[in-house]
Amino acid sequence: MSRGILTSFLRRYGAFPGLRLYVAYRLARVLPRGRLVRVDVPDFAHPIFIRARTADPIVLKQALLERAFDFPFPLREGVFVDAGANIGITAALLATRHPRARVIAIELERSNFALMERNTRPYPNIVALHAALWSHVTRVRVRDEAASSWAFQAESASDVEPGVPAWTVDHLLERFAVDRLALLKIDIEGAEREVFSHGVERWIDRFDVLMVELHDSLAPGCSDALDRAVHGKSFTRSTQADYTVLRAGDSQVGS
Repeated sequence: MSRGILTSFLRRYGAFPGLRLYVAYRLARVLPRGRLVRVDVPDFAHPIFIRARTADPIVLKQALLERAFDFPFPLREGVFVDAGANIGITAALLATRHPRARVIAIELERSNFALMERNTRPYPNIVALHAALWSHVTRVRVRDEAASSWAFQAESASDVEPGVPAWTVDHLLERFAVDRLALLKIDIEGAEREVFSHGVERWIDRFDVLMVELHDSLAPGCSDALDRAVHGKSFTRSTQADYTVLRAGDSQVGS
């Protein structure tokens, strides 16, 4: 497995950058848990940091090697929303590739958000929010604090429980004074079922590209909720890595 990962890093980044990335990846697999490892990625304008012996090295490997965000079509340089931003790796990649875009990175879990804030601070075009995406404006909390750092799930919080703000897609559009998103990326560990089940008529026609990782194994019905939400709409549908990708018609993109 390690030899295959090394080969993949070398193939994508070349001898020295690929080896340096692999060393950082391996260090993050063997150093004491929680130790921060600096990673210099040629694709990124600034270094990022990952936590040893957590899910962070796996997130890094997937982000760099699965190439989920190597789109076969151009993205409009508008507003991108990264819901479920984890430690900010995808947000940093998007902000580097699209310096004229504004990236709104949303993360629910406190420790993930703290590292995301550090990783995205050098990027003036990233807004980091300690919040969640939901079907209505409310507050939510992490369901299981002991879950892996890439698998935290949200649930509604009561008035007396700690939680973070949860917003709808249309609330974000209003808050940031934009009519349409260039990219809406959703990777929220099953909460997409909630997002796509209620209130979608207010925003389902207001993005150019939607990328969603569906988690039916965690929350049965996620795929069905997406299918109902887009029923009757004109989208080009494809897959990239673990994401389902919906692209609006060419007449809308860039408008």
